[in-house]
Amino acid sequence: MWNDENGMTLVEILAALALSGVIITVCLSLFTDYIVMTNRVENEVDGGNLAEEVAFYMEAADIDSATDCNSPPASFSVDFLAEQGSFHIDPMSNQVYYTTEQNQTYFIEARALCQEAEERALGLAPVEVQIYRELEDGSRNMVTNTFRYLDLPGGTS
Repeated sequence: MWNDENGMTLVEILAALALSGVIITVCLSLFTDYIVMTNRVENEVDGGNLAEEVAFYMEAADIDSATDCNSPPASFSVDFLAEQGSFHIDPMSNQVYYTTEQNQTYFIEARALCQEAEERALGLAPVEVQIYRELEDGSRNMVTNTFRYLDLPGGTS
């Protein structure tokens, strides 16, 4: 009777294939989660940078965004951003948007917030800049919501 120990049995090969399949499945799910997380973080970073850029242009444009605390926050037009070259106005919604090199479209909204007496004395106007990303189905998802002070002309800051 032959007792050859040089080869692998069919059961050993099947066990190795099953174990390899489990390991590959776990690795692929981790890789997929990594890709989703990377895209989400990239959108948040793009949105944060875009909100800072919008606030910079708002401050440079000397927008009068001061509101008193007895009225609700007022949205104001950011159409002046279209003059900067990298921003555009959507003809359908009449909103300002920005498109990245990766073809991601971000829409911009800004509102003036309640300005307290101390802020007014310092020449600071609180504003909120919201950045929305347009999804493939046409809906919009908020990427970032940034609160910032703008320096008003004539302030003591």
